Amino acid sequence: MECPEKVREFLGRQKSVTAAVANFIEQFQELAGEIEPPEREALAHCVQQMFRKYYYSVLDPDALITPAGIVNTLCEREFGRGFMVVPVLRVTRQDPSDEGLDYHLVRVQADHHPLVEDLKSLLESATRGLAMEHPGILLPREQDKLKAGFFLEDRHYLNTLGLIALEAGLLECEETPFGITGKTAPGAAEFLDLDATEQFGRLVDAAIRLCSKTLAQAFPEAALEFTVAKIKGLLKHPGRLEGLLEAVLRRMGVDQQQFDELMLTGDLEQYSQAGEDGLENLTKFLWLQVYLDLYFFTPFGYYLQLIQPVYPEVYDLELEVDDLLAELDDFKTMRSKLFAAAAEYDLTVLGEDWLARGEKPRREQAIPADVADEDLLQVVLASRDYLDFDAEEFDADAGDDEEDCCEGEEHEACHAPAADCGENGQVIDFLSERKRRRKESAGR
Repeated sequence: MECPEKVREFLGRQKSVTAAVANFIEQFQELAGEIEPPEREALAHCVQQMFRKYYYSVLDPDALITPAGIVNTLCEREFGRGFMVVPVLRVTRQDPSDEGLDYHLVRVQADHHPLVEDLKSLLESATRGLAMEHPGILLPREQDKLKAGFFLEDRHYLNTLGLIALEAGLLECEETPFGITGKTAPGAAEFLDLDATEQFGRLVDAAIRLCSKTLAQAFPEAALEFTVAKIKGLLKHPGRLEGLLEAVLRRMGVDQQQFDELMLTGDLEQYSQAGEDGLENLTKFLWLQVYLDLYFFTPFGYYLQLIQPVYPEVYDLELEVDDLLAELDDFKTMRSKLFAAAAEYDLTVLGEDWLARGEKPRREQAIPADVADEDLLQVVLASRDYLDFDAEEFDADAGDDEEDCCEGEEHEACHAPAADCGENGQVIDFLSERKRRRKESAGR
């Protein structure tokens, strides 16, 4: 599924694209070089999802510009709507420090989709039987045998692939004295005879059913909000996400106003008056954020490329690594920390063609046509300043020039990147301040 040479050459000339990917790889390798081998090995199993979160996270908190938005915009401008391109990391050694991490560009379209090709490979391997941890979930040793050459060498991706195959009736599982064995189902022959576009459609439908079923089972009190029809509607109409979450809050008995305050403050004390039931319902809703990423944003986003999610904070790789390594002895908990619901999403060109049938819903993340590659490069370069900036240095250096830079406005209202403030002072944006508060909170 490699990109045609002309596409690789074009994107290779786009400084914003190469800088956006290099930004992650360089930071990751630097951090990986500072930790112990067991920690590096653990991060090697997480790096694909870490990159996914970075890929869909804003580079500037005042604008919905993400690495995904840059790649998709520049590709569509140059080549039209015929296909999409997604950068995918490759861990070339178990130790991803130094030169052990690289990336390649993968072409994605309905009749040429990497997930379809990977599913075919999975079904071929399953003719001999595959050891399963749970129905549809391969044992790690089986995943290690299969993942080389797949679109994404990642546990969650392979889990999703197996569950979609099971939901589509292409894989069947049976209990044996030695555990669960997954085998290619008889109905797979019919699937393999379909053309590539029809195969892609079957997988999308199965992914929708899987999302609906999983959310309804995990949150039965809100099951009516997770029907297949509602998941389809949610995919086609991104603006319905807020309404869905409000409806789920009501069904779980979570007070909307209190929840909004909690999201702003992180203070659980206000919920102490609600008693155990209130706290339990709140906890369920917070877990829903994780489930939405596991079964909605990530599969329909990075894997299927039907939607383009956006995470509203600049991705703090150092903070993420610290957070993950705090759970080094509990791999499942560590992996669960890689998922959290996106704030919103747009349909991609593939999503518009497939889900909206050619309609063009408003793109909230649209990058104006007059914003060129060089402009986007500056956004990428400035993104590191948001996280590298030292608040104490700001206090010492900005002094009385602070007000001149912002022309009397509060810092959060100043839209100039810190790197562009010139000699009049520097602006500490709200995300840097939020990062500082999060670190202080983590230290308490």
